[in-house]
Amino acid sequence: LFEGDSHLYASTRLPSGDLLIAGEFGTLLRSQDDGETWDELDSPYGGTFFGIATPTVSQPDEPLLVFGLQGNVFASNDNGDSWTPIATDIPNGLYDAVRTDDGRAVLLGHGGMILVDRDPSPGFDWASIIRPARKPLAGAQPLEDGRFLIYGETGVEILRVEATP
Repeated sequence: LFEGDSHLYASTRLPSGDLLIAGEFGTLLRSQDDGETWDELDSPYGGTFFGIATPTVSQPDEPLLVFGLQGNVFASNDNGDSWTPIATDIPNGLYDAVRTDDGRAVLLGHGGMILVDRDPSPGFDWASIIRPARKPLAGAQPLEDGRFLIYGETGVEILRVEATP
């Protein structure tokens, strides 16, 4: 197993069946044998990754995303073998992500920041929404009606996230 000295913050099962973990110092670990062994991937970033967003079943061509400090987001279309930086133009740490029904990414973070990809086509066109309390958002869960349950320092709220091109 991996015995690094960085904090590990997020994990997921990729559509390929592999496991991916992200953490401090740009740590990206992938297991292709259900966690028996881990390979450290070449990281595009030396800072902290707090989260991972995987493609949805309905939109399998959406890229895998890793994100973290200072609005850094990176995308991979090859199971984490290579990464492309995705501009967000924000300085806020990003802590969690969900996908809309049509596969668009919704990222949540520090200062009440919500980033929504406005366009379901390839590429990213971010709309930023700042919650009035400007308190950190720790995460979200999609609800069956298209809204999101968001939570963080100010508690829990149900929110419809709208961003159209």
